[in-house]
Amino acid sequence: MINNISFRKANANDLSVLYQLDRLSDENFHWKLSFFNYQDLIKIAIIANQIVGFVVYQTTDVVEIFRITTRHNFKNQGVATALIEALKQLNKSIILELREGNLKAFQLYQKLGFEQIYRREKYYSNGENAKIMQFSIVN
Repeated sequence: MINNISFRKANANDLSVLYQLDRLSDENFHWKLSFFNYQDLIKIAIIANQIVGFVVYQTTDVVEIFRITTRHNFKNQGVATALIEALKQLNKSIILELREGNLKAFQLYQKLGFEQIYRREKYYSNGENAKIMQFSIVN
């Protein structure tokens, strides 16, 4: 796990960095720049004054994760785990969707206590299925 990680909400100055980080992380399925215009929905992870990851989410009765990305040279070092653990502090159930072929992410979410609750057939434009996963708060 990473030490000295901090979090903050994104601001307008971060958008181009977030877009580039997302694009480098997922060349085939990256988001458009305009999708990052909702800074109030983006929590970024920082180590040594460098953005090393981010999560785009919305909070209603649950937390819904729309996107989570880690800088390539920080992958497998606990950044995504730290971002999710930060969202767990909101004390709400968390829902997310991922590509069925993203086994590494699926295994991480399972390790963090998420369970698959649904499967959407041919959900993505390339025909790939989506898995819906949920972390439930136990009171």
